[in-house]
Amino acid sequence: MYLHIFSLFRKFSRPFGNAAYERVKLARVLSVQHRCKAVAAYETNGKKESLGEADPAIATLDLNFTDHQNAFKTKTTWELCRALLVLRLCSFDRLVDNSLQLFRLGQKVLGERPFRALVKPIFYDQFVAGDDHRSIGQTVSIMQKAGLTPLLAVCIEDGPTGEVGYDANLTTILDCIQMASELSKGRPMIQLKVTALMPAELLITLSKMYTYGGISIEQVAEAMYTPSLLYEVEGLPEAEIRQWCRGLERLREAGEFAQRKGVYILVDAEYTHMNPGISLAALAMMLNFNKDIPLIWNTYQCYLKEAYNAITADYATIMDKGLCFGAKIVRGAYINCEEEYAKRQGVPNPVCDSYKDTSSSYNRVVETMLHNISHCGEKCNIIVASHNEESVRKAIQGMEKLGIARDSGLVYFGQLLGMCDQVSYPLGQAGYQIYKSLPYGTVEETLPYLSRRAQENKSVLMGARKERSLLQRELRRRFLRF
Repeated sequence: MYLHIFSLFRKFSRPFGNAAYERVKLARVLSVQHRCKAVAAYETNGKKESLGEADPAIATLDLNFTDHQNAFKTKTTWELCRALLVLRLCSFDRLVDNSLQLFRLGQKVLGERPFRALVKPIFYDQFVAGDDHRSIGQTVSIMQKAGLTPLLAVCIEDGPTGEVGYDANLTTILDCIQMASELSKGRPMIQLKVTALMPAELLITLSKMYTYGGISIEQVAEAMYTPSLLYEVEGLPEAEIRQWCRGLERLREAGEFAQRKGVYILVDAEYTHMNPGISLAALAMMLNFNKDIPLIWNTYQCYLKEAYNAITADYATIMDKGLCFGAKIVRGAYINCEEEYAKRQGVPNPVCDSYKDTSSSYNRVVETMLHNISHCGEKCNIIVASHNEESVRKAIQGMEKLGIARDSGLVYFGQLLGMCDQVSYPLGQAGYQIYKSLPYGTVEETLPYLSRRAQENKSVLMGARKERSLLQRELRRRFLRF
């Protein structure tokens, strides 16, 4: 695998000429020196041009997202080379599908320290913000000077075993909230997985109960402060009720701490067979914490056929109670799992029939929510979390049509760290409010996350091809200056 990676790296340098390969070998050292000088210049003299920070009042936006020089001006040459390498590797299906197994094999064959030394400067640094407060802070500082805001995410891919594990996850999430409040200059946000705080099996059971009217969001919201009420719910054994009580207590603790710190919580969606239970928890938290501001947000996956009905119903429920509503709008990341699960269960496939249908679903949801925002103002916020340029364009055009200012604090855009920079950075420089999802943790903790990110890359290959082309053009421009 490692010889293959090296050969690919050499292949990428060929379009830039024979002498370019020798320059690529020096690029990392030179670019690190450039970054250090740029940061020092910014902090000492306050010169915005050091790291490419733009004045939103005068910045213009290329809606075709083809201006590679402007898009990548805050990136070092090494970072561009790394991005090109990683995105190219992510285009090989066999490598991506077996990425976690290859990571594990590499650990076993090389040993932990050599493997870490190999993976960290390539895959890890491309997609992960760091493993401690200092390294994460450095990543956040560079981003914020370029007009982007961090969306911190704890890398918890699989649920723990036992209450002790869930309690440990709560401590980690509280630390994430604290760090977001300290590092973010804008509106601090974090992502939260409900399966990190209560069993997935319980959420599947709750999903069935919520779907068929066996429990209401009002009951769950009240039970967060009076857990004994859950014992009145029919259909659950006492052991599951105890798990539910403790899970709701953890969600309440996270919500209360986030409220004190002014940090917004974006609840992640997961699999369709547990999503109703997750939405039940998210909406119950909205009832408790969204009285004045949309502190708690739910996530809506638009590759699901029911996405539009789900978000419009939830919006109406919260608005009817005079509360605030927040939504993260995504296409979705579990398409293969959803299709396989539907086949095993003998149920209709919940996923849209084509990518075109998914795009139509996504654009329809965003358009509807923009109209809602134009009517209710600050009581509704959304984040357009998409790597699809056409969806981003439509959202921007919708904002302009409805008179929603780019810096209104009502509509945000979001992409993953290490991906779609040709969209993120120009948007940030033009004054739009952009978030980059920043996972963090050690190399070992983030391996499952890195594997999933690679697999998700397959679903956005059209955009990745363009990004690779822009990276090549920017590298060619830089090398020709020598």
